[in-house]
Amino acid sequence: MSHWLVWPMLVLSLGGDNAATSATVATAATPLFLERCEQREEGPVKYWRCAGLPGTDVFVQENTGRFSVSLGNDRATAESFEVPHVLGKTMEWRILGNQAQSGIVRYRFAASQTGQAQDLLVIMKVADKASNGCIVAIVDAAVNSAVQELARRTADERVPNFVCGRDKVAIAGRATDRTVSELLPSLK
Repeated sequence: MSHWLVWPMLVLSLGGDNAATSATVATAATPLFLERCEQREEGPVKYWRCAGLPGTDVFVQENTGRFSVSLGNDRATAESFEVPHVLGKTMEWRILGNQAQSGIVRYRFAASQTGQAQDLLVIMKVADKASNGCIVAIVDAAVNSAVQELARRTADERVPNFVCGRDKVAIAGRATDRTVSELLPSLK
């Protein structure tokens, strides 16, 4: 797959107290425009392979308004929220050395009884030889300030030692009642 665009958004973020943040962590962003990705369909399920960083593609699956995303390999059975949602148009990457460690993407959920749509930033671990990758944490955009910075910090702190299939998805910062009682429990 051609990596036709990596936005020149390399920004260095310094420091921290753990191993991942004691080294320089870079961030980059790639577009997530499904209409520009390779697509195939199998019945009601649609699959996309999108350019991410060189050597780390983004794989998206959609089934009846529910998307799942995996980073780095298409063999993963990525988790998805059972509540219908759409994906944001940008994948932000956290890079240590020359290796993508995690990705951050926005999920927008339809309005609930309160009448407001809700956004979560979802932090995902990139697949490697030992793991398929998975969702590590979520940040509720409705009740936290500086959500992008909170998501970056959470990715840098949690992803390096997170074991997919064993460790539980965390909520970083504060969360609305809907996130706690409806959205997080719908993650399958």
